[in-house]
Amino acid sequence: HPRCLHAAMRYAQQHEADVVALFPQLDFGTTGERLVQAAVVLAFCVLFPMEKAVDPAYPDIVFTGGAFMLISRKWYDRVGGHGSVRQCVIEDLNLGRQLKRAGASIRTVATGKLLRCRMYEGWSDQWEGFTKNMYAGVNYRPDRMLGFFIGVVLVCIGPLVAVVAALTWAAAGAGAPAWTAA
Repeated sequence: HPRCLHAAMRYAQQHEADVVALFPQLDFGTTGERLVQAAVVLAFCVLFPMEKAVDPAYPDIVFTGGAFMLISRKWYDRVGGHGSVRQCVIEDLNLGRQLKRAGASIRTVATGKLLRCRMYEGWSDQWEGFTKNMYAGVNYRPDRMLGFFIGVVLVCIGPLVAVVAALTWAAAGAGAPAWTAA
């Protein structure tokens, strides 16, 4: 949107933010994109809460993305700019981590219609993007990858399993408690 940069600058000034990362409205071309990306975004929000992403006490938790990052020149130069993350698979997230560890004030904001992005086009594009980014996104730590996977399953599949189980229990004649659970 033509007012996107202006809005980000104003937000940075109002909140004394050194970095403003805008989270775009995601556009989807297929149902598969909508299902997979919605599940991943939901899991990210559960596993990496926004309050921790902006809290200096959690230097490894950031929520910065390549769609839009406004960084003050002072902080960008202090961490070495993009040259400092040229070896990283997900340079946007790692640049955010470096900035946060260095003491920069980071804010992440959902933009509504100010910024739109279609991240992936179809199943194969999603698979390539997620397999490239997910493991790198958890700092190549198997425990965090397992935690992320469990989180996605619990958040995205768990409720469906619970409803089916409750309806099955109710259909078997378990009475009011089963229907309440359903």
